[in-house]
Amino acid sequence: MAELGAAAGAAAAGADAGAAAGGDAAAGAGGGCYCPENQAEDRESKLAMEVFEKLKDLQCPFLKGLHIKQPETVKQLLCTPSKYRMDILQWMYTRACPSSAPVLNPTSRTPEEAKIQVMLSVSRELMLTGPVTGDILMGRGGTLEQLRLIEELLDAVRSMATGCLIMSSVERQFKKTREENEKILGSLFSSPHLRSLLRPDCKARVNTHVYDSKRKVNDDKTVLVMVKQLQESVDKLEVLRAEHKKAVGVGSAEAGILEQKLRLVISDFHQLVLAFLQVYDKELSECCNLDCPFIHPLGPIVETVCRTLISCRKLLKAVLDVTETSANAVETAEKQQEGGQSYGASVAMSLAAKMEELIQKYKLFSVSLKKRLEEGFDLEVAL
Repeated sequence: MAELGAAAGAAAAGADAGAAAGGDAAAGAGGGCYCPENQAEDRESKLAMEVFEKLKDLQCPFLKGLHIKQPETVKQLLCTPSKYRMDILQWMYTRACPSSAPVLNPTSRTPEEAKIQVMLSVSRELMLTGPVTGDILMGRGGTLEQLRLIEELLDAVRSMATGCLIMSSVERQFKKTREENEKILGSLFSSPHLRSLLRPDCKARVNTHVYDSKRKVNDDKTVLVMVKQLQESVDKLEVLRAEHKKAVGVGSAEAGILEQKLRLVISDFHQLVLAFLQVYDKELSECCNLDCPFIHPLGPIVETVCRTLISCRKLLKAVLDVTETSANAVETAEKQQEGGQSYGASVAMSLAAKMEELIQKYKLFSVSLKKRLEEGFDLEVAL
């Protein structure tokens, strides 16, 4: 390995010097001309550096101690026939196909032609897209073709490494699951209930007393929860009632003045509408040649205000009705609780049924209230 490293280092140094000399000569002769040959050379140089970086990322053992920065040196190292290049190529084929390791091992005494045949067979198995021939494997083909072959091999090596990692994680997960299942089965079959598992005693008789007691407890809990919810609703309605009474008390003094102002506004608006109709009949109708427009005496604005006031009145009345109904229900429930009566299954069920009936009535009342509010906007306003 040391001899191979020394040889590669010497080759790299010579290639660096040659590349520098060639570059200076080209610069002097070409005078900065950029032709298609230079583009192809730049593409080869870029691909060579990418392949070299991939080899270093995969920790190729034959590149240890090599620090190459010139693309020409990398191309000479990877695309010139040499034993060092063949060792790198055999290492890549071994990583891509581990079954070929006995033949492609550098220490094996297999003939060179046999190794080339094995590498050709592995290339067909890997379904490499580029042309793979014996000349390319020996380093006698084009530089771009050799670099593309090496790049495809490195991609295959990376994919194999990723697949191995996935398979190892799946195997670890499978092993962990198997160990957990073995623990569960061991604890199950070593427990004192093993006999009942092997010989289960199936009894068709059901303990109705336990079932009835559990049902009674559940019904009692349901009733208590419903009473609590109803009490919270009543408290909220009481707060709304207090605010309503406060607002009514404050606004009662100004109710008469507000009504007079509203009547005055409506009267003025009515007079304006009548005046417009008279002017239209006398002056505007001759110019327009149109029929006299029908205008409601109240006007759309006042009509909308009246509808809104009617809707608010109905809504407040509905709130008062709901508050009164809820208060009666709470009063009934409190009287039954203060009586100290121990509820049996039938009494609890009847109370629950009454509560459910009250809820259904409240839902129907809400639906009818919504319909009345929607229909209220279509009523005629009488002033």
